[in-house]
Amino acid sequence: IFMAFSISVVLATLMPVQCFQHPNGRWTIHQSMSELCWEGSHHTSMVIAGAVACILPVLFLVAVVYILISFPQKIREGDVRFLNTAQFLLFRYQPSARWCALFLIIRNMLVAVVPSVPDAVYQVVLLQVISLVGLIVVLQYQPCRIAFANLSEIGLCLGTLLA
Repeated sequence: IFMAFSISVVLATLMPVQCFQHPNGRWTIHQSMSELCWEGSHHTSMVIAGAVACILPVLFLVAVVYILISFPQKIREGDVRFLNTAQFLLFRYQPSARWCALFLIIRNMLVAVVPSVPDAVYQVVLLQVISLVGLIVVLQYQPCRIAFANLSEIGLCLGTLLA
């Protein structure tokens, strides 16, 4: 479930640092124009809460790394419970490209971080770089077991690059 909502979770945890500069030089939270960034205890508590909430995506990444590292051993042991628990991650990808699961999760989380960059030009450049690297990886390794999933990923990356 977390894999499906990881971008939303990362966006929500980073919301307090997604600030927008006004012509008068003041910064406000993009989602709440009445809340000043980096001023007052309310914003500080929001940033702290967001930092604490960032533990969830980090723990998810740690779990993914653990699954990917322990997968060969669990296969040798015939640990069916582990395989059933981790199938959401393992069986979507070719055996030789399971590491792409981690790559794609990190890529998705980086996409969610892009709106936190205050300058729109840097946001576009970062999104282009993230999409280009993702495109290269998918073209090179064709990581998904289903060909249409690879084509969809390629189309998504190309759409982002050309938009």
